[in-house]
Amino acid sequence: MKTLKLWGWLLFGTALLLHGIGLFSGLYNRAGGLYGSSQAAMFLTILSLVCLLLSVTVALIYHALGQRNR
Repeated sequence: MKTLKLWGWLLFGTALLLHGIGLFSGLYNRAGGLYGSSQAAMFLTILSLVCLLLSVTVALIYHALGQRNR
């Protein structure tokens, strides 16, 4: 259970880190908005969204397993 919780937090942190890289590097500040007009901005957006969705999925699995053990 601790490993699952750690894995979820690592995925969430990775999603925030990747989104922060896109924000602070200026990739998202160009005319294209959040997706940007470059492939790097789109790649960062997609990768951060995938990490975020995986972390939510892991959190839901952790919660379901916790409910089952009670």
